[in-house]
Amino acid sequence: PELAPDGEDGMDATTDGGAKAAKKKAPAVKKISAKDQSFFKLAVTDNGGGMPHDEIPRMFGSVLSGTKYGIRQERGKFGLGSKMVLIWSKMSTGLPMEIKSSQGSMKKISYVKLDLDLHSNSPNVHAHEKQSNDELKWRGSQISVTIGGEFSKFKRYTINYLREMAVITPYARFEMHYTAEDPSKS
Repeated sequence: PELAPDGEDGMDATTDGGAKAAKKKAPAVKKISAKDQSFFKLAVTDNGGGMPHDEIPRMFGSVLSGTKYGIRQERGKFGLGSKMVLIWSKMSTGLPMEIKSSQGSMKKISYVKLDLDLHSNSPNVHAHEKQSNDELKWRGSQISVTIGGEFSKFKRYTINYLREMAVITPYARFEMHYTAEDPSKS
């Protein structure tokens, strides 16, 4: 749908409930067989303040919906990026996201394994537990997903994205490690 001048999607402003938009012919979808697809584990780690244990499922397990919400996006708050990766993971592999977080080196590590129930827009929690942090004394968050796709096709976009992020977040350090199952391909 086209964006309305106020940034809303305009669907709630149509008298026919968006039926005109629904009549457009959907683009053809290329089906990819399992032999054409590769699977990748993507992990993002930071050393920030961590997330509250009880809030993690809610933070990752639902996607904002509707067009009239009053949340203002700020640096350090969750946007749609992690949720879109979770949806990509769910659509391409069906595997859940794993989240580890600790709010301090003396506090336990929260471990959550979840995916989205796309129909109810709610988290489907597979594991939600606290683990020892005695040896690691770690603080921060780590999000891991397994995704399917053709990395060779999207590698340059990934690298360009990391370069752009490095420019707008000069305080951050970005590393990308690619390790293939076959060491000769790494």
